[in-house]
Amino acid sequence: MGAETYLYMTSGRHNFIAKSDPHRRCAMGNELQLAFLNTKAHFFDSATTNLIV
Repeated sequence: MGAETYLYMTSGRHNFIAKSDPHRRCAMGNELQLAFLNTKAHFFDSATTNLIV
């Protein structure tokens, strides 16, 4: 396995991609609670793909 796992998530009409510890077990359809560090977050405009923050 790799050094990290990418989780592709949806909440309402918002989509998220999160990098996670590869040992965390997740499966499609699982519900997760999401918390993130603002200092490591990147936000993009979905229409232009330009970086917002």
